Amino acid sequence: MPPDTDVELLEFGRLVALFARLAECDPLLLATHAHFQGAIAEACLELPTGSPFFGSRNYAGLHRRLVETFKELADWQLSPQVISNLAIECTPNLGAKLDSIAQIWGAAEQRLAEFGRELGYQQIAKCLVSEPSADVSFTKTLLFIDEPLTPLHLAWFNWVKNLQTNFVIAGPREIIKILSDALSVTPEQHGTETKFVRCLFTGMIAEDPGVEVQHFQAADTLAEVEWALRQVRDKAPDGDSHRVGLFARGLEDYGPLIEAAANRLGVPVRMSRSFGLRTNAFLRTLVDTLKALHSDDVRSVRILTRSSYFLFPKELRKEFLDELATGYRESDGWRRLELW
Repeated sequence: MPPDTDVELLEFGRLVALFARLAECDPLLLATHAHFQGAIAEACLELPTGSPFFGSRNYAGLHRRLVETFKELADWQLSPQVISNLAIECTPNLGAKLDSIAQIWGAAEQRLAEFGRELGYQQIAKCLVSEPSADVSFTKTLLFIDEPLTPLHLAWFNWVKNLQTNFVIAGPREIIKILSDALSVTPEQHGTETKFVRCLFTGMIAEDPGVEVQHFQAADTLAEVEWALRQVRDKAPDGDSHRVGLFARGLEDYGPLIEAAANRLGVPVRMSRSFGLRTNAFLRTLVDTLKALHSDDVRSVRILTRSSYFLFPKELRKEFLDELATGYRESDGWRRLELW
């Protein structure tokens, strides 16, 4: 994106914070995942001995699970107070767990607030109860969605719908359908949609494309490769095997077998495979030579005597190595090497 373009790229949490500031909701700084987990860890230290989580209060695994639990509950527009009220109506065993969850959750939010931080769902909640002035001009926004929506998200989008703003949302068909139904709006479709795209990431099933499919169980990978290449050789249109493609799980394992079997069966194959430079003897020698020439240690050029690519005279090898060692000790190795 050009540097002079007046466009700001934001993740969803920071977009919510921006709208909260424009709506004069006085949002705090956005807390990170690590902040929330740390606040939960501090809150767990204050648990009473009768809490179901007292025995595991010091374990990071509990803290991580509570982070996920609290965020999921918030996505369904639940709060510590709601959970605490539910605990009263539950059985003693479940009620004790819910009461402890509410206690930890509320204490963690309070600890974050003491440091001027809050979570994304808290900023959304502030937006939902605010009534922005009609004079406020909100940012023109294009939002790309690729994850399932929660009731909290839908409530925030419904709040945005009533603002004086140009807010465009783009995403997969299924997500846009849920969002358009919740907001009572009609989505617009752009571009030409093929059958493949229409069925992609959906539960829709396309009609039979008329493609012949065969299932073959091979004893090993080599037998699998040979069977596939024989199919290419026998069924390639007009004998042109380059019009047929092979899909393999990974070329690290399949690549060498495809090349060997193709050569044996006479099937021309074209594919690209990556490999480390040092697996090739010449390239390995070249890299080592460049490193030697770049080094401050003159002894590094002894590679010249070890590789057959340089054809270094065997009768001069000992004299050359002694000269390198002497030059290294006297700190004038490169000059001595030049004179030698």
